[in-house]
Amino acid sequence: MFIPLSYRIVAASIALAALAGWAGQSSAVETAKAEAEGDRSSISEFSEGIAIVYKKGDKNYQFGFIDKTGKAIVPPQFDEALGFSEGLAAVLVKDKWGFIDPSGKMVIQPQFEHVASFSDGLAPIQAKNKWGYIDKTGKVVIEPRFEDYAVFSDGLAAVPNECKYGYLDKGGKFVAVSPDEAQKLGDEMVVSECRYGYIDKTGQMAIPAQFDQAQGFSDGLAAVQVKEKWGYIDKTGKFVIAPQFDELNQLNEGD
Repeated sequence: MFIPLSYRIVAASIALAALAGWAGQSSAVETAKAEAEGDRSSISEFSEGIAIVYKKGDKNYQFGFIDKTGKAIVPPQFDEALGFSEGLAAVLVKDKWGFIDPSGKMVIQPQFEHVASFSDGLAPIQAKNKWGYIDKTGKVVIEPRFEDYAVFSDGLAAVPNECKYGYLDKGGKFVAVSPDEAQKLGDEMVVSECRYGYIDKTGQMAIPAQFDQAQGFSDGLAAVQVKEKWGYIDKTGKFVIAPQFDELNQLNEGD
């Protein structure tokens, strides 16, 4: 699965959130995630035979996991949780994310600001407002250096590069600033378009950043946008379907 990325000019509040490290998480981490408010219990969809539940635990309402019979396999004890993917689930403990196995054992200790689920053997993690990737032992295999992230698919992941940050002056002119300066601009801050490319599992740029938007690979092809038109590239970066479509419609399994 792929988490859509979009860094064309956006509202100031969204841009500031991206710089603060939320970086697309608000759009959709494409794993089952239970959400609830107040004292209302909830249950997620099942993933790998396990669902997240949000219910009363030892310490008020927390997140846990049940199997398909409804049996609690991991009692409610986490502040937040993502669904199981490739045998591991991300959980939040005291503002830090780690990963558990289906028995509830913490196999990767809570230490990250934000994470996404494992895909293709790697999981995106955030440290010091930058995104990188870890393997299933918790080893950082791609150092955090990206403003945003996507999960790996077919050995590649789309990442943003060449982003320009700044603000609009009173005449409507864009004034570029450094990313560190941009964080201080608050509601006046805007983001210009980024370019997206693809990295391999070593973190090397396999396809240079050149696209306005980029999706994950599936069946050897990936959808990319250039000058507001969508087309498809192969894993060498060559267009096999030229950019010509105004919109990209993604089909859900089972639809």
